[in-house]
Amino acid sequence: MQTAPSIPAETANHVLWHFGHGGYQAGTFTQHLIRALATADMANKAKLANAYPDYAAAVIAMEYDPDGVANLQRIAGGEEVAGENPVPQCPEALFNPATGDLLRCVAPPGGHDWHQTPDGTEWSVPVDSSTEAPC
Repeated sequence: MQTAPSIPAETANHVLWHFGHGGYQAGTFTQHLIRALATADMANKAKLANAYPDYAAAVIAMEYDPDGVANLQRIAGGEEVAGENPVPQCPEALFNPATGDLLRCVAPPGGHDWHQTPDGTEWSVPVDSSTEAPC
């Protein structure tokens, strides 16, 4: 079973700085990487996560985890983050353009090709697909 990547303190500091929550500035390439992750749709975010799992996990935590800022600040300060996993398990999400809702996948991590929201909505979109998730 695959687990979500751990986020090093340096990565947490870089992502916090990008989003204006403390931390410190990264180098030029890393700044562009974080900007790309922050602006990518979910299919492209998943592709970038294959090469940069720690940065993807940190950006996803900032965007979708209500405790993301606090968790990354604790990591940046060298503290362990309590709980099963401080970051979302899957970068895939279901977006409904009619309502503006973005529902994060809560399926277990690693190797799944279906996704599920807390209310039981299920969908499947291949990670290498350029199409949007169905609504």
